[in-house]
Amino acid sequence: MGWRAQLAGWKCIYNPKAVVYHFHSASTGTYSPFKAYLVERNRIWVAVKSFPVSLLIFGQFYTFWRYMLQAYGAFTGKGAAGRFTSDFSKTELIKILIKVYLSLWRQLPLMLRKRRAIQKKKRISNREVYQLIDRFGISAREIALRE
Repeated sequence: MGWRAQLAGWKCIYNPKAVVYHFHSASTGTYSPFKAYLVERNRIWVAVKSFPVSLLIFGQFYTFWRYMLQAYGAFTGKGAAGRFTSDFSKTELIKILIKVYLSLWRQLPLMLRKRRAIQKKKRISNREVYQLIDRFGISAREIALRE
């Protein structure tokens, strides 16, 4: 929602006195197969609905690099993939990715309709989108291997 608001030209402000309570993975479990599925599926949907086409294309290299780093983490016990594979198998991670990409193809027409609606409300330039990602983005290494 915050991402879509920024695309629509809204500005986000920081209030140091604001308090938010978030129960991290309360309903799914921190390193459950269902959470892994939702995180990856939703990451793709946000990109498909919100990112400029050029970023969708370039983003495939980023995703490939992140998958390689996560595979490294799964085999060395580092990062979220390493913690996941301490409870579940490496094969389970591959099954989750397959399930995500099958879901992607089944839901793509719906997501493209949502993309058109979101892009119609877009009030910032692609350059500003890139600037937001450059300013607030997280590196593939940090995502994959953060402890």
